[in-house]
Amino acid sequence: MTVVPSGDGQISAGSGFFIPTPKRFSSFFTGLHEIGHIMSNHHSWDRKPEYLWEYEAFSWAFNFCRKRGIEASQRTVEYERSLIAEKGERGREWGLQDNQ
Repeated sequence: MTVVPSGDGQISAGSGFFIPTPKRFSSFFTGLHEIGHIMSNHHSWDRKPEYLWEYEAFSWAFNFCRKRGIEASQRTVEYERSLIAEKGERGREWGLQDNQ
């Protein structure tokens, strides 16, 4: 897939979706996190708990940055950790139900 910049500050992948140009690191990292879900091949039928999805997407995004010398702020890392913990706690409360 080729991703090309469009004239309106967004990136088109030619398949009908757009990735907005990030204004701050947090939105940049969120975009990477979402790409991490795609790169980790997450699907509702894969029967993984949500916290594992979030951990894998975070890890993908974090490693993407690390390999390119981009430092993820402590605030971003703490936010991601809290998101993973929240999903894990919710899974425990619901008996580690599968993603639906």
